[in-house]
Amino acid sequence: MTIQKCATACAGFKCFGVEWATECYRGNTLNTGSGIVDDSVCSFACGGSDAENCGAGDHLDLFQFGPRTPSPVTTAFSSVSIRIQELR
Repeated sequence: MTIQKCATACAGFKCFGVEWATECYRGNTLNTGSGIVDDSVCSFACGGSDAENCGAGDHLDLFQFGPRTPSPVTTAFSSVSIRIQELR
């Protein structure tokens, strides 16, 4: 898993996230009770890239797709670490 692989698999949704180093989630809304945590909490290296973090235990690195641009997908979303129950 990498952030780019997850982003590609989640095209068409408003947001996506990576968790537990190898898990990818997508959705359009967050569940009640989700909240922002310090970015340092999400420190698990991605299974497909030691240079990227892919969440942590019960903590999701969340990305939201931005407007389409000629830039690669990796520059077309913003990131926030979040303690989340699950994406819908």
